[in-house]
Amino acid sequence: MTQWMEIKILTKYSSADAVGEILYRNKVNGLVYEDLTSAISPPAEISWDYLDVSETEQPEEVKIVAYLPLEEDILAVIEEIKAEIELLQSYSIDIGKGLLSYKIVDEKDWKDNWKKFFKPVHVGSNIIVRPVWEELDSDGQKTIINIDPGLAFGTGSHITTQQALIMLEKNILNGCRVIDVGCGSGILSIAAHLLGAGSVVAIDNDDQAVAMAESNIKINNIPNDEITVVKNDLLQGISTSADIIAANITAPVLKRLIPQAAALTLPDGLLICAGIIKSYEYEMQQTLIGHKYVIIDRLEKGDWVALTAQKVL
Repeated sequence: MTQWMEIKILTKYSSADAVGEILYRNKVNGLVYEDLTSAISPPAEISWDYLDVSETEQPEEVKIVAYLPLEEDILAVIEEIKAEIELLQSYSIDIGKGLLSYKIVDEKDWKDNWKKFFKPVHVGSNIIVRPVWEELDSDGQKTIINIDPGLAFGTGSHITTQQALIMLEKNILNGCRVIDVGCGSGILSIAAHLLGAGSVVAIDNDDQAVAMAESNIKINNIPNDEITVVKNDLLQGISTSADIIAANITAPVLKRLIPQAAALTLPDGLLICAGIIKSYEYEMQQTLIGHKYVIIDRLEKGDWVALTAQKVL
């Protein structure tokens, strides 16, 4: 029986995404925001960018539950996570109590339980991200992305994923070429295809993410030759040019990606950067400008910023 280390963190609702990003960065296998009410359904006639929980509905605190493989250095990893969470306060992010607890659990105790926390997520004007186990009534006018996130590589509930989806929805043109860097569950690649991209390359450096992306592409009945999934370190060694390169990854990794993307972005093409904590935004903008991009769109929510940059000659 496979065992995992279950980590629980009690923090402020407002800092949940920043704490979650730290957990993802430390290779968690499964992440649940237990007290978030992401299943709230907004009125059908409203057009929205994010699935928002109103101020009156927002809990003061949220419990984040994450799962890490039970390996020899697990306690050192937990200490690193604690230190990084405490460091958030130096960026004026209120972590509240920031209490962290952990215990060993069997895979059977959590593998399916976390599914109840993931519901269909409405993003942008016409996108719905649907976990495959959830029923969904649709009028046929929506772009529905069916996802089985496996070990929570991407469900659409995270702000940064939503920001990237919104920017793709705004900018995809029929027949355009798209590269998704750090594809995770494949959610951005699938969205790009369904929105009209002519070709999509999905890239990740994690074997499980590559397998999960391939699985989700099949779930959405997309032929293998229409989305190419590649295991690779960012764009190193990639020679395919693109009209749009999208990346929902952390700011330090984005900084390494930008010069690689600049060499592959077609003239007037776009680089969509999501996963930027606000304190890193100026540095990201300067890096983009230094590689002949101009910022043409910006989304901000909570502690997160996403940028769309256009390549100029």
